[in-house]
Amino acid sequence: MPVAAGEVDPVSEARLAAAETVGSHLSAVRGRNPPATRLPVRQDASGLACLADRQAKPKAAGHPYLPPQVIAELLTDADQQVVEAAAANPSLPLAAMAKLVPCPPRL
Repeated sequence: MPVAAGEVDPVSEARLAAAETVGSHLSAVRGRNPPATRLPVRQDASGLACLADRQAKPKAAGHPYLPPQVIAELLTDADQQVVEAAAANPSLPLAAMAKLVPCPPRL
């Protein structure tokens, strides 16, 4: 159902709340910073270079200093370990995280 301008879409709000909850849980489980605490993006390419190494890529995908758009792209990697590390990365953008959380059924 369309939402009028200025109104809050309850489904979108629920998705974001669920994404924040999942992100906070993953951070707590892994002992990382909560997703609300965004870390500065590293300006050098050392982290990106590790993504070219097949063995180092899963570890690099979880590094919080990767640029957020790179982390989001890693969610579609062929290696499941890379996908899981990227999904658990505390610097994963909330919009990308919200896509990982299933949408609640409409009543």
